Amino acid sequence: MKKFFVISLLILFLTITPLLHGGVFTFAQEPTRAELEQELAEIQKQIEAINLDLAHTQAEKRTLQNRINYLRGQQSKLTLQIEATALQVENYESKMKQSVTSIDEANRRIETLQSEIGSLLWEIYQENERPLFEVFITDGGFADYYESIKQVSRLQEGVSKILGELVERKTFLEARVTELDVFIDETQQLLDVQSLQRDELASKAGEQRVLLNETKGQEAIYQESIAEKQKRVNQIRYRIYEVLGVSQNITFEEAVKVAGWASEQTGVR
Repeated sequence: MKKFFVISLLILFLTITPLLHGGVFTFAQEPTRAELEQELAEIQKQIEAINLDLAHTQAEKRTLQNRINYLRGQQSKLTLQIEATALQVENYESKMKQSVTSIDEANRRIETLQSEIGSLLWEIYQENERPLFEVFITDGGFADYYESIKQVSRLQEGVSKILGELVERKTFLEARVTELDVFIDETQQLLDVQSLQRDELASKAGEQRVLLNETKGQEAIYQESIAEKQKRVNQIRYRIYEVLGVSQNITFEEAVKVAGWASEQTGVR
C-alpha cells in the first residue's frame, strides 16, 4: 500500500513537471536528475581512484612499519652483542693487568734471587780461596770445610732452580700479555664496527620513521578527501530522492528502479 502511494506521487510529479516548465510559473534552474546522476558517477569514480591510492599508501605504511620493526630488532641484537663484546674487552684488560702485576712481582723476585745467588757464589768463592793452613787450624778441619762448601752449593742450586722457574714464569706471562694485547685490539675493533653498524641502523630507522610519518600524513589526506566526497555523494543522493519524489526509507537503488518504471509508464524522464 505504501509503495503504491509512493509510485502514484512519483507519476503525478512526472506528469506535471513539463507543465511547470512550459507554463507561466518560472522557477530557478535546478540540476536535472541526469546531471545529478552524472556528477554522482564522477564522484564515485574519484572515490574509487582515491581508495586505490589509499590502499597503496596503507600497504606502503605497513611495509615501512615492518621495516622499522626489523631495524629495531637488529638494533637490539647489536646492542646485546656490543654489551657482550665490551665485557670481553674488560675481561681481557683485567687479565692483562693481573699478568703485568705478576710480571712486576716476578721481576722483583728474580732480582732478589739473583742477588742471593751472587752472595752465595761469592761465599763459595771465598771458601775456595782460603789457604790450606787456615783450614787446618780451623776447628773441624777439612771435614767442616767440605761440609760448608756442600751446603752452600746445595743452597745455590736450590736458588738457581727457583730462579729458573721464575724466569720461565715471567716468559710465559710476557707471552700472555702480548696475546691479550692482540685480543684486546681485535675485540676493540669488533666493538667499533658493531657500534658503527648500530649507528647506521639507527640512522636508517630514523629515515624510515620520517617516511612513515609522511605516509601517515598522505593517508590522512586521502581519508579526508574520501570523507568529503562521500559527504557530497550523500547530498547528491538526497537531491535525487527529492527529484524522484520518493522517501529516503527505501534504498537509492530501489528509488532509481521506481523512477525507471515510472518513466516507462508515463514516457517522461
